[in-house]
Amino acid sequence: MSPTDCHLAPEAKRDEEIWFEDGNIIIVAGDTAFRLYKGILSAASLVFKDLFSVPQPEDGETMDNCPVIRLPDPATDLRHFFRAVTKPDFSHLRHDYKPAFGMLAAVCRIGHKYQADEVVDAAASRIENFFARWPSTAATIISKNRGRMPLTWELFWWAHNRLCPTAVEIQDAFEAVGLARLLGRPSILPFALYLCCAGDPLHMRDGVPRPDGAVSRLSSEDYLRCIQAIPKLRAACSDKIRSVLARSMTASVLSDCTNGGQCAEVFEMMHRDFIEEKYVPVVTDLFASIRFLRTKPVAYTTYYLCLCSRCVLRLDVIEYGGEAAFLTKVFEL
Repeated sequence: MSPTDCHLAPEAKRDEEIWFEDGNIIIVAGDTAFRLYKGILSAASLVFKDLFSVPQPEDGETMDNCPVIRLPDPATDLRHFFRAVTKPDFSHLRHDYKPAFGMLAAVCRIGHKYQADEVVDAAASRIENFFARWPSTAATIISKNRGRMPLTWELFWWAHNRLCPTAVEIQDAFEAVGLARLLGRPSILPFALYLCCAGDPLHMRDGVPRPDGAVSRLSSEDYLRCIQAIPKLRAACSDKIRSVLARSMTASVLSDCTNGGQCAEVFEMMHRDFIEEKYVPVVTDLFASIRFLRTKPVAYTTYYLCLCSRCVLRLDVIEYGGEAAFLTKVFEL
């Protein structure tokens, strides 16, 4: 080991990605060493700027003649953050690159801690865009496919991920809620909390493990919001079904029935039995037409084969409107 290396713990290894040979500062996290530029870090982060303004001791830790600073943060999170700040104008966050939610979340956590406001805003805006624009996605799908393709939860989720420049999994919602609270981005909350309710119940109870070993959990208050919201979300699903069945019985809707108007009686029986039925939908049925509900009402399965083909298709029509305000209300935000 050379004299310039003697002050560095032997377990620290050069990071394969964030290592600039002409860098003038080395950041060590765990067993990973990153070589960067003080000027770039100082420009992005007030904390690093202040840290570098303090003279380092002459016998301080060094590697390759560079001063070494050790941080307690996970190396994976720091790598995401350093990757962001070493790209001019954070272009990989702002343009056509589609980052995974986990990367953006790591940038937000580290950037918030080290007061790198610009990079946090770039990453958080991507996250906010995904969780706040879902009403327009739903409206677009329903408008384009009315009368041609029924709406399913899977179709909505696929389309929303395709339309938004961020790759998100349902379980990411738990960390998104925490980031919304941390960063003061309340527009993230309604849909993120909804996804928490729609996901694995064990995640709601135990949280979701992150790559850095930490666990993203709902606060006690947000956990209670979800528990109280689930019955209301299910009731909203039932109300939508009831509304579709009631509308299907009207003369104007039945004007092109190919069964001589006999489907009106079928719809009446279906509507009557549905009201009497103790139907329990799943939360994601809020985004599904009747034929594609996860759990179908007995009233539907009993009578739908008695309908003509045109009247069956009427049940694929989804009434949309006011869901964004509804979620805000149901979670008491």
